[in-house]
Amino acid sequence: MKVYPGRIPTICKEIVEALMSESLIEVMPEMVEEVELDVASILKEYNRMDREITDRGRDHIAERGLPYS
Repeated sequence: MKVYPGRIPTICKEIVEALMSESLIEVMPEMVEEVELDVASILKEYNRMDREITDRGRDHIAERGLPYS
């Protein structure tokens, strides 16, 4: 799944709000921003790993002379 970097703050805010509204997590009001930053870190790491895996796949395909499709 593609997660666009520019959308990460909005996605994080919506995730945290949804979890709080369903009482799945309890967050003190002054800590909401910190929780959103934690979720953003997870999504950024996901993007980094996705990019790394994609690059490795491209490298292996190129090494074997296979078509990318």
